[in-house]
Amino acid sequence: MLDLAWKYILDAHPHDSINGVTQDKTADDTENRLRQAIELGEVVVDKQAGEIIKMIDFSSYEKTDDLLVVFNSTAYERSEIIKVCIDTNADTNTWEFEITDCGGEKCPVQSVSKEEKCSVVHDLDGRPWPKYSDRHICHVEIGKIPSFGYKTLKITKTKPFKRNHYYWVEMRKSLGMDICSSDNVLENEFLKLEVNSNGTIDLFNKQNNTMLKELNYFEDTGDTGNYWAYYPPYSNKTYTTKTVNANVWLEDNGPLSATIAAEITLMLPAYAREVMCGVKGQSSRSSELAEQKITSYYTLQKGSKRVGIKTVINNKTQNHRMRAVFPTNINASVANASGHFTVDNRNISPVCDSEGKHWPEMNTLPMQHFININDEKNGMAIVSNSLTEYEVKNICESTVYLTLFRAMGNLIVTSWECVGVFPEQKGSQLLREMTFEYGIYPYEGSFQIGDVYEQAEQLNVPLSYYQVIGGASGSLAPENSFLEIEDKRLILSAFKKSEDDDSYILRLFNPEKTEINSKIKFEMPFMRAQYSNLNETSEKEIQIKDKTVSVSSKSNQIITIKLDSADA
Repeated sequence: MLDLAWKYILDAHPHDSINGVTQDKTADDTENRLRQAIELGEVVVDKQAGEIIKMIDFSSYEKTDDLLVVFNSTAYERSEIIKVCIDTNADTNTWEFEITDCGGEKCPVQSVSKEEKCSVVHDLDGRPWPKYSDRHICHVEIGKIPSFGYKTLKITKTKPFKRNHYYWVEMRKSLGMDICSSDNVLENEFLKLEVNSNGTIDLFNKQNNTMLKELNYFEDTGDTGNYWAYYPPYSNKTYTTKTVNANVWLEDNGPLSATIAAEITLMLPAYAREVMCGVKGQSSRSSELAEQKITSYYTLQKGSKRVGIKTVINNKTQNHRMRAVFPTNINASVANASGHFTVDNRNISPVCDSEGKHWPEMNTLPMQHFININDEKNGMAIVSNSLTEYEVKNICESTVYLTLFRAMGNLIVTSWECVGVFPEQKGSQLLREMTFEYGIYPYEGSFQIGDVYEQAEQLNVPLSYYQVIGGASGSLAPENSFLEIEDKRLILSAFKKSEDDDSYILRLFNPEKTEINSKIKFEMPFMRAQYSNLNETSEKEIQIKDKTVSVSSKSNQIITIKLDSADA
C-alpha cells in the first residue's frame, strides 16, 4: 500500500499535471491520486497501530474495561487536549465516566454531546454484526504522551441514566472555570483573545504583556492571471473585511476548550475580465455582485500557547485572490519560513532590479508549514497544514498575508503565438467549499526554531487514538516511547524501513545556524548504527550505548542513520 501511495504522489508531481498546461480532467485526476495516497496512508497507520496494540500488555485491566490508546507520532513529548469519540455499550446506560491514565491519575473531561448509535462491527469469523452503543463526544486533557510513543487510558462509568426518561435530563455541572467566561472573550493561562465586531481578533499575550490587534481579516482582490502568475485587472477593486459586521456566536465552551465562530458576508464582483496580450479587450472586475460567506472558528484550549483557527469559505465568485491578513506590529527586516530540510530567512523588503524597482505582483514567497516574524524582544508565528504562500508588507509593522486561494481562468500556452482559451473549464475557479486550518503562536524572546517547529508539527500531525478492551497480555508496557531525541531543535524527517534490506532508517535535519549535538534513545535493542547518505549507503559507524547514540549535525545538514536490529 505504501508503494502504491508513493506512486500516486509521484504521478501527481509533474509540473503540468496540477498547474500550467492543464484542463479540468487532468487536475481532477491529480486530486484523486492525492486523495488515494492520503487514504492509503491512513489505512497503513490504522493497521500498524493495530499491530502495536496487539503487543501491549493489558492484563492489568479487566476484559470488560474500555480503554483508549493514544498515539504520538512526533518526536516531541506532548501534553494536549484532544477531542475524542467514545462508544459505551448501550446496556450499561452510561451517562458520565471518568478517564484515568496508567498511574491512576484522573484526566479532566469536558462533555460535548451524547447520541445513540448502531455501529457495524467486523467479525473475522463471520458476518458483520450490530453494536448498540451510546456515543460520547468530549474533550480530554490526556496528560503527557511520550515522544514517538503511546499511552493507555481507562474509561470508567461513574453515573448511569434512565434511557426512557424523557424529561428532567441530568444537568451538567461546572466549577466556573470555562475558557469563555464573558461573551466574545476566550482566555487561558497564557492568552486572552477578544473577537471584534468585524470578525477579527485582538490577542493579548500574558507572557510579555503585548497586544496584537485585528488579526485574521480577509483581503479579496481581482485575479485575471493564470496558473503561472497572479495578475490583477487594470480596473481592479480590492476589498477587506475590516469594515464588515460579522455574525458572532459561541460554538463550544468549557474548562478545557472553547470555540467562538465569526461569519462574514461579502458582496464581491462575480467575475473579472482578462485582457489578452495586454491590450485586447476590457480588463476589470464586474459590476455584477455575488455573495461570499467566510466563517472563522477560533479555538483556545487550556494550557495552549496557540490560537487555533479554522476558516470555511464557500466560493461563489470567479477571477479573484483571497488572503488572510495578520498585522504583527513587529519591526523586522527578515521573515523566517519553513522550507525543505531548512528554515528560509528572507528579507521583507522586495527584491529590486538595478534601477531600484520591484515587481508588486511577484512579492509572494513559499512556505511549508509556518511563517515567523521576530524582533529582539518578541515574535509571532503562523502555522498551517495547508497554506504554502505568504507575503510580508511594511517593515515597521510586518503585516503577514497568507494566500488562501487563487481562482482564475483556464489558459493553455504551448508557445507564445499558440494559446488555447477554455472558458468552459471552471475547475481552476474553485467554485466549491474550502476549509483552511492555521494557528497564531505569539511568544516572548528571540526566534526559537525548535519551539515554532513543535507548534507546526502539533497542528500537522495530530494525536491519534483507538478504543480497545482490556484483558489481553503482551510484551509492551501500557505506556511507551520508541524514540526520544534529546534536543528538539533537531527535526525528525523519517523513521522507516530501509528500501533494500531489513534495517531501519532514521533521518533528521538541523535547520539552525549552529551545530547541534544530541543524544537519541531507542526502545528497540539495535545492534549496529551507521551514518549513511540519502541513498541509504552506509558510511561511518556510530557507537550504541544503553540503546542510545550521540549524533552531530552541522547547520542545515541532513543526517541519515542506518540501524540494524538485534534479530536482523
